[in-house]
Amino acid sequence: MMARRGLLDGLACFVMGAAVGIIPWLFRHRFYFHDDMQHQHMPIFLHIGRMLRAGEMPILSLASFSSGNLLGEYQFAVMNPVSLALYSVLPSIPSLETGAAFLACFFYGVLASGTYALARAHGVERPGAGMAALVMATNNLIAYWFAASWFPVFVSLAWFVWAWAFLARAHSSRLDWALAVVFCYLTITSGWPQTTIMLGLACVLVALQTWRSEGTYRAATPLAALLAATLLASMTLLALTSVTEVAARYRGVMNNNVFVPNLRDLLAMSSPFHRGFMSWGGYKLTGTPIFFLAWFVIPLLPLIEWRRVDWRRPELLTLLVLAGLSLFATQGPEEFYMVRWPFRYVPYFHIALLVLFMAVVSRAGFARPTPARILWVALLVVLTGLSSLQADPGGWPLHLSGMVGCAVAAAVFLLTPERARTIRFVWLGAVSLAFFAATHAQFRLNADVPDWGLPAAVETELAANSAPGAYTMYLGWLGHPADTGRLEEYRTGMMPRVRETAMINGYTPIGHRAGSDFLCMNMFGETCPEGIPRLFEREPDTGVPYVDLLRIDRLTAMKGPHLDRLLTLLDETWRLESAAARTQRYARELPNAGLPGTVSWVSPGAALESAREINPTREEVRIARPEGQPTTVVFARLWWPGYQAEFNGEPLATRVHAGFLVAVDVPAGAGSGILTLRFRPPRFSAGIAGVAGGLALCLAVLIFWPSGWSGKRRPLQATPPAAAA
Repeated sequence: MMARRGLLDGLACFVMGAAVGIIPWLFRHRFYFHDDMQHQHMPIFLHIGRMLRAGEMPILSLASFSSGNLLGEYQFAVMNPVSLALYSVLPSIPSLETGAAFLACFFYGVLASGTYALARAHGVERPGAGMAALVMATNNLIAYWFAASWFPVFVSLAWFVWAWAFLARAHSSRLDWALAVVFCYLTITSGWPQTTIMLGLACVLVALQTWRSEGTYRAATPLAALLAATLLASMTLLALTSVTEVAARYRGVMNNNVFVPNLRDLLAMSSPFHRGFMSWGGYKLTGTPIFFLAWFVIPLLPLIEWRRVDWRRPELLTLLVLAGLSLFATQGPEEFYMVRWPFRYVPYFHIALLVLFMAVVSRAGFARPTPARILWVALLVVLTGLSSLQADPGGWPLHLSGMVGCAVAAAVFLLTPERARTIRFVWLGAVSLAFFAATHAQFRLNADVPDWGLPAAVETELAANSAPGAYTMYLGWLGHPADTGRLEEYRTGMMPRVRETAMINGYTPIGHRAGSDFLCMNMFGETCPEGIPRLFEREPDTGVPYVDLLRIDRLTAMKGPHLDRLLTLLDETWRLESAAARTQRYARELPNAGLPGTVSWVSPGAALESAREINPTREEVRIARPEGQPTTVVFARLWWPGYQAEFNGEPLATRVHAGFLVAVDVPAGAGSGILTLRFRPPRFSAGIAGVAGGLALCLAVLIFWPSGWSGKRRPLQATPPAAAA
């Protein structure tokens, strides 16, 4: 009966979270289709969905030369089965706006139900856990920055709360331990490094918590669960670590104070419309109230029966330490190795602090509201509101209304007796939901990041162009987001994936150092004018221009320095295909169009033909050549760790050509035959061994689980305060 009630509660929280996700969409249909969701995530999610429908495993795509390493980028969650299932639905949805809302509502449901499970795992009573789920689903930072822009953060947070909940229960039973493994795996493969780091920290703290309350042997269970999940996710992690060898992304410790939030603003978490300061493009007010956690966390502190709180309880210490470390991490440095921007640690601080507050309230309850306590509540409401007025005097009507709203909400709470705890929790959640709706009525988008104006229409019958024979290259800047007419002339980032246009350019946070340097291209796909002449230089070993080695048959140049540079380099083989307001596009017949697949050059005297249909991870060509002649084959593929080759079944080494292209040298004496080029996840054998080790560990734990452990879990929740009274 208890298990069934828990399942029904979780389902109810999922529905509640999904319903909360609809609120921002009601005020602005493009809310979730914003910034990086336009420029990067939705187009590539759609492309991955098309690849899945074509039967291709989306670990590599050639649709974008520079940003096709889908597995190595980590953030696209291509080893996460839930994400892949959701991506496969997107090609049937005729609007990217609707597709983005569909994804957001699903993960709001996961986040809300997971927060409920986490709260219950830390002894929070059912109404309080439901209220915590609602408050977390209405978190402004998650809505404006993650659900609507940096979507992988949102996905990882949604699974993180589930993983943490079952790590805390991992010692209880085989099922709890197995679910801890599942949710840890889903968290790790969601593709966000900060969440993976925080999961490791949470696991260590939970192990210490379990050791103090349950003993040494049971303390090993959460560690074993995380180890098993990490081994199962080894393909993803090894691909990420392998890419760092060639990545363009900065590696080191640096602090220019970018995206480091003001500590005072982080502590103003109970002012519903508080806009604090943060540095990016200048030290300025945030456009939306992203620091707000819950209107009651600060004002209701004087009402808690603190004398009833036993801070020696290990689960309370775990929450307190994780909240403190998360808060500390928000203050920098700006970049640590390849992990950047400290304000991304704020949601972990919010989660831990909210659950800690509810766990304390569930154990201690609220005291009788004496005049002194009421005065303190009123004072904290006023001080919190004044803090917002100090930061943003021009927004005084909004902050005053927030202060009045909090005062009224606190008054109703005080008038509700403690014995009606469920009603009190419902009121806390209802006011939080009202503030969330009011916030989105006032702030309908995150104005701190742009709407790139990408049309939302999707051609539902379009197939993935994951292995093109030629590329277009855009030479220019991003352009102004408000100039939506530019999108009919050129598209940047991952936007070309919507129409399945094959591009050299792409959006790649990891980047390829040598390739990016040669093309003079940044992570968004912008190119500098100075890099254009390199395309027409002849590569020393082949004597062929780089523009041929890249199989570029179209060049779109922005008017100005880019076009001026290009016009001095074009010969008679290039023809003007389009002259528009912002750009000119030139096209040609590829001089190496007769070469099969992505082959862009082969040694003189050798003849090639395709031996099978090409796909991103496998290409076969039949080579005919004179006896005793060594042959080099160059492919218009960006070299990443993971490429392998065979000639007539015998392994051959692949190598980097010209610093960034894939090449294979077929030695003399090998005769004619079939050359196979394939791409596997880097360190594939180690990855397979890791997965096998993870499965073996799971089987061992589940088979040899001590029979005396199940059903012996000591409840975390003390006697409810109302009952104790």
